[in-house]
Amino acid sequence: MVSVATGQCGQNAVWSYAPNPCAPTCEFQHSYCSPSTMPRPQPGCQCRPGYIFANSDRKVCVKHNQCPKICIKPYFFWNDCGSKCPRTCQQKFPRPCQLICEPGCFCQEGFLLDTVNMECVPEENCPEY
Repeated sequence: MVSVATGQCGQNAVWSYAPNPCAPTCEFQHSYCSPSTMPRPQPGCQCRPGYIFANSDRKVCVKHNQCPKICIKPYFFWNDCGSKCPRTCQQKFPRPCQLICEPGCFCQEGFLLDTVNMECVPEENCPEY
């Protein structure tokens, strides 16, 4: 568990006054942050080198190969070999992308990832930012 008051972090994590707000997690191993969507860093924990956040609550760090293969948020599913460049609300048209498997959580068919809120939404309901 993380204590903001004392700056204590869980196993394999260290306290930082400006951790990377776009650090990958087991759920989202590819960073979807861009200059327009990057949140301001807030004091908190960051994983030690060689570790990744187990999920988006950013409390527990695990080795990459120990990631749980589950997706907590609605309309997501786990895929061991998803696209490194999936379509999103902010990037609806495919761009050139390496054909390399990316494990993680991906939106179900008919849904796109809103990279601002990190939620899957029906494609026709994608917000306009």
